[in-house]
Amino acid sequence: MAYADSIRTTNPTFENVANLIDGQLISWQAVYIDSPTPTAITASDTLVSGSSITQAFATGEQALILATGTASHSVSNGVIELRLRFNSTNLRSGYVISYRSNTGGLDQTFAVHVLHTPGAGTHTYSMRVDTSGASAYIRLTGISVIKFRNS
Repeated sequence: MAYADSIRTTNPTFENVANLIDGQLISWQAVYIDSPTPTAITASDTLVSGSSITQAFATGEQALILATGTASHSVSNGVIELRLRFNSTNLRSGYVISYRSNTGGLDQTFAVHVLHTPGAGTHTYSMRVDTSGASAYIRLTGISVIKFRNS
């Protein structure tokens, strides 16, 4: 049975979902930042401060990667692209936060995630950022890697 089939339910309460995934969860690792320091983004492909998290995987394990924080652009109508990265490879094409305000400097919250099946070994997940033109700031409040069995 595939993992997705094993968690289907007609009564999706928190308790029922928790019971369904019991035994599938392997471990989790999280970095929470109580007083996040803004990372200034002035160049393409900038690593967000505090965003690297390393985890060992066995064959067939899956990872749910979650990252939360705030982003602000220094100009109006600016664009920030957030990307979760696996080792040196971008996962998906990126999450774009567009600013459609008359002024820059307004914080927007973000929560990005991706489900990933890495190969066996020790791997690093992180968040990278690109910005359109002028500088931007990212305040990462947390990044988590949750490992599941894919059985």
